[in-house]
Amino acid sequence: MTKVVLVDDESIVRKGISLSVDWERYGVVIAGEAPNGEEALTKCLECRPDIVITDIRMPQMDGLELAGRLSEVLPKTKVIILSGYEDFAYAKRAIVLGVSEYLLKPVNEDELVTAVEKLQNEIEEERSKKDSEHLLKQNMMTIRSKFVRQILDGQWKTKKEILEEAEKRKIDIRGKRYAVFLMRMDQEYQWTDKNGDFNRDLYRFAICNIGEEVLAEKVGKGILTFYENMDFAGILCMEYLERFSMTDILKEIQKKIWEYLKIEVSVGVGNIYQELTDLGISFREACEALDHKFYTGPFSVQFFSEMVREVWGDMPYPSKEEKEAVFALKEMDELGMKEAL
Repeated sequence: MTKVVLVDDESIVRKGISLSVDWERYGVVIAGEAPNGEEALTKCLECRPDIVITDIRMPQMDGLELAGRLSEVLPKTKVIILSGYEDFAYAKRAIVLGVSEYLLKPVNEDELVTAVEKLQNEIEEERSKKDSEHLLKQNMMTIRSKFVRQILDGQWKTKKEILEEAEKRKIDIRGKRYAVFLMRMDQEYQWTDKNGDFNRDLYRFAICNIGEEVLAEKVGKGILTFYENMDFAGILCMEYLERFSMTDILKEIQKKIWEYLKIEVSVGVGNIYQELTDLGISFREACEALDHKFYTGPFSVQFFSEMVREVWGDMPYPSKEEKEAVFALKEMDELGMKEAL
């Protein structure tokens, strides 16, 4: 049903519009009424109507001011202005404010129904477009996420294979040095948009989009995708990678996510490698580093190399083969624990 709010300082006019049309027949429900723009704004914020039908001249807040306020707080709500001949000079300003329809009084039933049906069609088209865009974004996010998982799981054994698969997906990960970072939200968040709708995928897409915008600005390329639960996996690929530049980039991503979404994230970073085929090792190192945030606290950036120095001290640093063996044993232990449970 299409929700409509009626606004006019004359109750007889509001009642006339409400009763003169069999609104249910047109899929419309009168969700509320108000005698002026000020009360109408409060009512609209409560019931979030699809359409507002309002007189232009009212005390406290007129119809044009109401239309302007609604365009700011409820931009999806359509507005129909009802005006007398003497007010027609306001039509130009109404257009600037984005008023959907401007009807001259006295308005007959057919004119009003035609205007409402026109806006219903626009609303349906906008919702359909939004659903299509959301589906496309979701599919792209799924494709990119799956691709990164395949790299980190070692599905492809050569750099050539990885670059060919990346090209098929229009993803640029060419570089001379690589590192994986794992990003985790520091606490559970309510995945709701400003309309109160549950929208986890939208937030996931927003986090990935913010991260990739920072990577594009600071590095020129890179990828950040959703991984699982509250984790996101990213790949840094540059001509040269240094710990200090990486820290600046990752802290900028943290900062932007907080600014736009009010979500705090911590980051674990694996070691730098020259081969794309070593990203699986860098990823497991990033996981180890991120698990270390128990000691470093939330909203942190923890490098595996720093963690190793803290744990190993002056002991010989493990080789790549030794690290692979350790990670393999750890995965076997975790698998055994899961099977025992």
